Amino acid sequence: MDLAMQHEFDLTRDPATMSIPRERLWNAINYAEQLRAASQVGKVAGALSINWTERGPSNVGGRTRAIMVDLNDPTYKTLFSAGVGGGLWKTSDITVAAPVWTPVNDLFSNIAITALCQHPTTRNIIYFGTGEGWFNADAIRGDGIWKSTDGGLTFTQLAATAGLANFRYVNRMIIHPPTGDVYAATNGGLFRSQNGGTTWTEVLGNGNGSTVDFIGDVDLAADNAIIAATGSIFSGADGVYRSPNGNAGTFTKLNTGANGFPTTGFERIEIAAAPSNAAVIYALTMSAATYGVGGIYKTTNSGATWTSCTLPTDADPGIAGEFTRGQAWYDLT
Repeated sequence: MDLAMQHEFDLTRDPATMSIPRERLWNAINYAEQLRAASQVGKVAGALSINWTERGPSNVGGRTRAIMVDLNDPTYKTLFSAGVGGGLWKTSDITVAAPVWTPVNDLFSNIAITALCQHPTTRNIIYFGTGEGWFNADAIRGDGIWKSTDGGLTFTQLAATAGLANFRYVNRMIIHPPTGDVYAATNGGLFRSQNGGTTWTEVLGNGNGSTVDFIGDVDLAADNAIIAATGSIFSGADGVYRSPNGNAGTFTKLNTGANGFPTTGFERIEIAAAPSNAAVIYALTMSAATYGVGGIYKTTNSGATWTSCTLPTDADPGIAGEFTRGQAWYDLT
């Protein structure tokens, strides 16, 4: 397997940079579409009459990193699913016994899609982010953020994110309901766009590859405050931040060590803000010592103080009760 991977790398690398130029994929896709359109001219009529039937496999969608209920469906049965190695998929009825999933665009199967978000009021606007940013050996590098203005039928790559290092790994995205501002948690910082993705500004991070530049998660509190989590397996520990308005310079670090949430001993963090109470936030950490779960912390006063929650016990007896199997740097969703 390792020799096959090396062979693939040798075939597709750029000799000048000794890396796989994934940022050039969209240009290649456009070129392929042009060739495909041109090839339709003069086709033999008999070839066009051939019927193809899918023979499988029909269960390959990549490692699913994001699932989103389509707000355009009043029944809430339509879902989008993003695969870090399998593109963007959609089903129109998740409630049936065997939901039928179809690719939104078969060319997206070459793109690692990791984050999804939809405008809460202008519901035809959907974004997806690319790039698997957890440093696993088979992680696929992304190439920016894509936007749909027709409810997910078609997507266009946002020029301001194409080919840029800060947008190669987009871990999570949200849209701020009152303003429509778009936030992207990336391995280069927390970025915000206030003009539908035309331009982006870093609102949390130092821009120098430090720990605070690795934004693993971003969420909205019930009062629309922005909550962000920093740190990863290779960047070290940092913590959870809150901003009432999302502006640069207004983010306050919520874990001080003295308030019940430590500042060391962990790396990656997942967060969840309670939709029913703006003061309630949960943080799930990865242990830097064991690479498993470090702890679950809860605040009921917007981060002023935290309490430690009892860790759940996994029902699988073969993993010693640790539900991330010692891979909290990767399995912490």
